[in-house]
Amino acid sequence: MHRGRKGRGTKVSKETSAKHRDELLNAASRLFRERGFDKVGIAEIAAAAGLTHGAFSTHFESKEALCAEVMRASRGAAARRWTQLRTGAPPSRLV
Repeated sequence: MHRGRKGRGTKVSKETSAKHRDELLNAASRLFRERGFDKVGIAEIAAAAGLTHGAFSTHFESKEALCAEVMRASRGAAARRWTQLRTGAPPSRLV
């Protein structure tokens, strides 16, 4: 492996890995809403997140698995918004 070059076998910190996963989720969520699940490919999602197909594969087994995570995150955000509305709590930044 070449030092200073990212590639196969390069390790990233847990924080960077979590950031990449969130970027993939956010990009997929946006693209699925804009164009629909069937009209978006893994390469497009990775590129929109500023990552590679390999980064996608590190975090998700398939586009379907990513979609399931996007839906879970969306349900969680909706539940938080509903709770805020019900309780009168100030809105927070939701991801």
